[in-house]
Amino acid sequence: MTSMKRNNDSNNKQELINENRPAGSPFAVLDFFIKSSFLAVVLTLLPVAGLVALWELKITTPLVMISWLMATLLWTFYVLLKLSKKVVE
Repeated sequence: MTSMKRNNDSNNKQELINENRPAGSPFAVLDFFIKSSFLAVVLTLLPVAGLVALWELKITTPLVMISWLMATLLWTFYVLLKLSKKVVE
């Protein structure tokens, strides 16, 4: 009787563990890491290149550049959070 109960408990624990595992291939995490790294580089480098061009043309000031850079990094962080939420769900 107790061995059946232990067996049942271990099966329930295994089911809970399996429910929490992400679906898909074992390379899903690696795929997400590569895609998110590429997205982070693109979302950061394009605005920075634009800011460098504005700086060279003497159109902007250092304070504006720092503000835009912070906005760019926050935007990248936001996009990656949304992307990771979709992968987890």
